[in-house]
Amino acid sequence: MCGRYGLRVNFQTLAKLLRAEPVADVEWGPDYNIAPTDQAPVLLPAPDTRALPELALFRWGLVPFWAKGPREGAKMINARSDGVATKPAFREALAARRLLVPASGWYEWTPAGPDTADRKPDPHWIHALPEAPEQLSMFAGLWAKWKDPASGDTLRTFSIITTDAADTTRVIHDRMPVVLDAAAQARWLDPRTSTADAQALLVPYEGTLAHRRVRKEVNSVRSDGPQLIEPLEPPAQTRLAL
Repeated sequence: MCGRYGLRVNFQTLAKLLRAEPVADVEWGPDYNIAPTDQAPVLLPAPDTRALPELALFRWGLVPFWAKGPREGAKMINARSDGVATKPAFREALAARRLLVPASGWYEWTPAGPDTADRKPDPHWIHALPEAPEQLSMFAGLWAKWKDPASGDTLRTFSIITTDAADTTRVIHDRMPVVLDAAAQARWLDPRTSTADAQALLVPYEGTLAHRRVRKEVNSVRSDGPQLIEPLEPPAQTRLAL
């Protein structure tokens, strides 16, 4: 599962890094604590062979066109790789509405360790190596368009596809986002890639990942800032007076 992730660059810098065309002049990011229902950058296929891929802001949490309302998106922030070809919410998107979700890393939680009185789960920041603000992981994602029957407004939303965890992160969680390398990214976005070939790309990451325990401040969706991904220092030991 991926329930939070972060992106260490703003929208305009991201467009340059990805050599993408922004669909609008927007102010966004960096955001170290992207949560479900937040607006976040996504990379879409180029509209034609001569154009650049497009960078847009969509809302996290896929809302199918047949949904009664946008609240249903909170249930579909993730799509399991083994179900995207058959589940009604995802199968059409797998065939025709694929995108990439840029990230610097993501968070997962483990039960609280014995060294703290706070029994809330411990967050961990997971990222690819080498770690740098410009280092991006590209998650496989799907998107949908939902139209409000009352106002006529259109909402574009996305879901991140998950698969089995890599060996280096299985100790934290048994699932992880599908992270695609450069060759797989091109095939994923290519509309000529068949549904079967696209699903074959949804495998555990084979690159190098690292993880570290970070502050529980990230547990609040209102928290943001680079301090959220800093390594959590072990608590200072208290000397007892003899």
